[in-house]
Amino acid sequence: MGSELKFGAVAKPITGSGAVTLASTGGVVTASGSASALPIVAAFDDLPASSFVKRPVVMALLGGICDEEVDRLEKRGKLPRRIKLGSRVNGWQVGALRTALAALAEG
Repeated sequence: MGSELKFGAVAKPITGSGAVTLASTGGVVTASGSASALPIVAAFDDLPASSFVKRPVVMALLGGICDEEVDRLEKRGKLPRRIKLGSRVNGWQVGALRTALAALAEG
């Protein structure tokens, strides 16, 4: 199963390989299943700058760091602030995250 990356109000499957399903809901790219962040990390450069990713993707992009380290980097201004996407959902905008990751890579 596979289709183009499309954004809308309803979760739409993008890829699926048994244990992992990648879907988008209103511009938020999420994954479910085992190793849920890996498909998004692999496709991170292809995501639109206006889309959002959740914490597991950020953790994977930074080499598998823990929750607390993500919070520390955000508090120190090394990562952009999370954006509230719903009552219980926060995410990082991909464009701002790319800029922060480039700055972290430079030192």
